[in-house]
Amino acid sequence: MTSKGILLASTSSVAAASGGAGLYFLVSPQGEKERSFKEIFKEETKRAIISITTEDNDGWKAAVTAYKTDNTDKESDAWSLSDWSTIKSQGTLDHTHASKLKEECARRIEMKFKGKKDEGYLEVFKWCTKAIQ
Repeated sequence: MTSKGILLASTSSVAAASGGAGLYFLVSPQGEKERSFKEIFKEETKRAIISITTEDNDGWKAAVTAYKTDNTDKESDAWSLSDWSTIKSQGTLDHTHASKLKEECARRIEMKFKGKKDEGYLEVFKWCTKAIQ
């Protein structure tokens, strides 16, 4: 093979490898564009965001109970809620124990995540949404 042929073959191989790497980046989780929780959540059909502004007592009772269950055995709670010690010490919880969780949900619902498998997205999904009945 001539030097021009070798150069052309080498250039083509590098271009193909680069194109493959670029394609991997476009579809890989690391390269996934961040979107807001609400934007990703729009794809859900069986759950709804628990209302922050209206009283959804059953929804918030379930949410704060799930938060307590998921965090009780940990050294500190996942979202560092200021009323965590009160939540953790209560035998039975109701919606009145969810005030700080509501505030944190309102903040985190506006955050951006890489997708449905992002740990932060999954936390908001578990503690700030409810099943549609």
